[in-house]
Amino acid sequence: MGNAYDEAQYGFRQRKWFGLPRKWGGDAAEGGFTFGTHDPGTVVHVEKFFPQGPILIKKIGVFVASTSNNASGGLMNFQILTRGASASVVGTLQFSSCTESEGQIPASKTSLTTTQCKAGEYLAIKSFEPTTKTNATEVKATTSGGAAFFIDFVPKHDPDRWANL
Repeated sequence: MGNAYDEAQYGFRQRKWFGLPRKWGGDAAEGGFTFGTHDPGTVVHVEKFFPQGPILIKKIGVFVASTSNNASGGLMNFQILTRGASASVVGTLQFSSCTESEGQIPASKTSLTTTQCKAGEYLAIKSFEPTTKTNATEVKATTSGGAAFFIDFVPKHDPDRWANL
């Protein structure tokens, strides 16, 4: 094979789960990452996840680990960050917390801003206060439930790490 990067060998897509409960095939406790009423501000769900080498992020998503409910028809807002809590936004994720049943990957609005996580950098996941669907103001009712997150990624060529294969 030599020292050349082989796309056919390393270009496959992988999925990493965060907070997926055991009953759904993961290794987390029941309910995943729980959220209740969010005061203005943020909740850090995953502080630091170090992928092996550089990766190219293809997709981000959410899985309903325990039924979510919000009488006000709220939206849950999340960010995936690289290099830490104050660094680059990889993408944003928003899904309805009105009533989503356990075991679903709900329809969500996602956008990827940057798609790479360089070697030695880490990923973090934060959530923000719920907003209403109509006027983007803070929802006062409690949003209950839990979520698991995933990223789909492809390993990238790193000549410093793969030159001696």
